Amino acid sequence: MAERVYGVVIVLTLILVVVVIAGVFVYGGRAADIVKTFPSGNDTTDAQLNEQITPIMVNAAKFRNADKEIVMAANAEGMTRLHWACAKGYTNLTKLLVAEKADVNIKAANGATPLHFAAMCGATDIVRILLQNRADPTLRDVEGMTPAQRAEAADNKAVTSILQQRTGE
Repeated sequence: MAERVYGVVIVLTLILVVVVIAGVFVYGGRAADIVKTFPSGNDTTDAQLNEQITPIMVNAAKFRNADKEIVMAANAEGMTRLHWACAKGYTNLTKLLVAEKADVNIKAANGATPLHFAAMCGATDIVRILLQNRADPTLRDVEGMTPAQRAEAADNKAVTSILQQRTGE
């Protein structure tokens, strides 16, 4: 009897492993397509891309080797996909890009990090995601301002409070 139970457990474990691997390829591939497409230059399209991202895609991205050049590509202003996702308040895209190993402390040409952009637009969920993934709230932009100071200047009280608690400002 114990051998039979043991055999069933092994079969179920193998099935689970196959399903997880298939999910990484299927959902990880779709996630990669979304990352390549964003930002599209069209707010409606970008919002739709953000809504298409599922927790399964984010988890699959953690196990996939992302194309770092695509994830970290920057425009002429030095803004990466993560900067854009944070500036637009796209929580799902932010989660996906962080799972794809985007640098949460990368600076744009103006010295702003993704945390600066999330703070300015009042995206509390994104601020929390970035902080949980080691975003440095003490980094300053070219004007010498921290994300907490940017949030305060934009009158984003909730974000200001979160960041001030973290930094003691």
